[in-house]
Amino acid sequence: MHESYDSYNLTPAQAERQLLAEVAKTALGRELLHYLKQQGVEIVVTEDVPPVMGTGVVAGGGYMPSEKKIYLDPRAGTDRLLHFFAHETRHVAQMETEMRRNFSAAAFEPHGHLFAVRLMEMDADAFAVYFIYNHARETRSDIFDNLSRNANWRETPDSLEADRAPLYNAFYGAWARSGGADDAGAMKAAALAWLDNEQLVDAYNESAVMGWRKGAWQGLLNHADNAESPFAKAFAEAVRAPHDVVGLFIDRAADFSSLFSDIGVPDYLDEDALAGFAVKVMDGQAKVAEPALTELRRAADDFATAAAHYMGMSDATKSPKVAARKASRGAAA
Repeated sequence: MHESYDSYNLTPAQAERQLLAEVAKTALGRELLHYLKQQGVEIVVTEDVPPVMGTGVVAGGGYMPSEKKIYLDPRAGTDRLLHFFAHETRHVAQMETEMRRNFSAAAFEPHGHLFAVRLMEMDADAFAVYFIYNHARETRSDIFDNLSRNANWRETPDSLEADRAPLYNAFYGAWARSGGADDAGAMKAAALAWLDNEQLVDAYNESAVMGWRKGAWQGLLNHADNAESPFAKAFAEAVRAPHDVVGLFIDRAADFSSLFSDIGVPDYLDEDALAGFAVKVMDGQAKVAEPALTELRRAADDFATAAAHYMGMSDATKSPKVAARKASRGAAA
């Protein structure tokens, strides 16, 4: 018999112990805990979750790569705490994958950054729904059913904790239509339902644009006066090539879809359909609305100015005068 637990009236330390015990009830949960241990990532249950990407927005959970810590807010309640555990663990795996990706100007371009954030969040939520489904199946708990009800999500005050019940219902609908035989199709249905969730999309659009200012833009500013820095050289070279945002998105989607497939998680995006899926994500249901749209346009203009600046720096270092000065300094030495 599954024993339920309640994180609403527990201290953060008590909620953390009970969360870890609940996660460890399934084989997938134990594999994820082992993965986090391998990566050196600590789970911290606290009411002081750091703001998302330096934007000032606080959510029910967050992964801080620089600290190697997953933060989870116990006030989200039992069921959502499990969802956010899976969501943030997926972010750990996504970011480990991103660290191995080749340098690309498309990743710095504001639209590329926004779509990358959208993909990461969509994928993390689709994975979390699958994790809860797997947990409910193995433990015979009612957590999946609970999270299928809108009221459970509407209790959350934070702007990034929008109603995710439609994701659960989309997953179950696709799963039921397949006779319980297509977990991958159900996971994809949850991902597409994420794109139809205007509250989620709008919140993460705004978060992505603010995050671009804090991250990519700040990086461009930091190296703008140093043409000899490895970053400046790499960016100047990369920005000369077409900014293949769609190609970058397709590569990321393929990588993310197959995360944890070695431990039985469905590879839920068909390789042959990735291009069409990319178009649906970028140009279909998930439009950019105000105020994020205005900020995105400003960011695109600033990026274009930065790109021209870096290419100009690169051209200057290749000029005959610069080469002569370098040769003169070398002779003097």
